[in-house]
Amino acid sequence: MLLLQVADVVTSNAVMTTHIDARELNPVMRNAMDNFGTLWWTPKAVLGAFVVLLASMLRGVSRPTMAAAIAVTSGYIAVVLNNLTCL
Repeated sequence: MLLLQVADVVTSNAVMTTHIDARELNPVMRNAMDNFGTLWWTPKAVLGAFVVLLASMLRGVSRPTMAAAIAVTSGYIAVVLNNLTCL
């Protein structure tokens, strides 16, 4: 998951610098880009660290939790693949 977040940041930055008309579709990240400039990924990193911390405290992983993790990971894979197709 952490590697996918890094890939998302790297590919998003690449798309934004390569295509003048490119824009972030996620309104939360678009707001972060507007307010943090080149450090727009900082809130994303803080949230990611928080999620990793919470995950490390899990003792048993239920099926719904595993399903949620698979869904989020799949979403990140789709985002990174989309970014790569835009390059």
